[in-house]
Amino acid sequence: RDVAVTGVQTCALPIYPQILQAQQAYNAAKAQVKIVTTLPNPTAFFYETPIPNNPLRLGGSQGFSYSVGQPFLFPGKQRLAGESASHQAEYAKTQLDSLLLQLLSQLKSNFYQLQLLRLQQSIIRETLIRFDQLKQLAKARYSVNAAGYVDYLNAQVAYSSAENDLFAVQRNIDTARATMNTLMGRDASTPLEVVDRPYEPKMPAASLTQLEELAVRTQPLLSGAQSLVRSGEANRSEEHV
Repeated sequence: RDVAVTGVQTCALPIYPQILQAQQAYNAAKAQVKIVTTLPNPTAFFYETPIPNNPLRLGGSQGFSYSVGQPFLFPGKQRLAGESASHQAEYAKTQLDSLLLQLLSQLKSNFYQLQLLRLQQSIIRETLIRFDQLKQLAKARYSVNAAGYVDYLNAQVAYSSAENDLFAVQRNIDTARATMNTLMGRDASTPLEVVDRPYEPKMPAASLTQLEELAVRTQPLLSGAQSLVRSGEANRSEEHV
């Protein structure tokens, strides 16, 4: 399925084993709906009366009969069975949607984490420039006995600490890039270009109650639970028919 992430070009989520399993489970559930809503197979019987004296003398029987039949379920039973199977298919669909939503959420989360790390990296680099200037200034002041050697040491320690922070941030950036590549079905070491784009999230023009209802209505897991409830109700009605 194609997914779009802010700041990342449209990509296709890879077919993970769990996605493939969920997709096949959904396809099987859809096929089950057709099975239970189709009439049972017709039957045909052929009877031949025993052959007197010689059972090997074919064509010499005293007679034969045949019958054709079509079984029918009790009125209403097949419709309820179809409704139950349909709700089961809806539940399988929500499981697939929930899995895709989870993977997409992970991709977006890593994208915004990467953006935050890149901003943090930029700030640390600017800080390193300031600390280097302070270090050089402290060294110059010490050379003319205008400051103590401890001032130069403090500036050197602050500069080294900022270098360690920059190294740690770069390592986290590399991890975020590798995770995004993996989520998009690419090799973890594939170069990944992230384009900065201005983005201001906007909430829909709706009240808090309407937003809560929207969240409940579009949550796959809740929709799946409702489908299971409806399937159970259809099964119970079928038992009483």
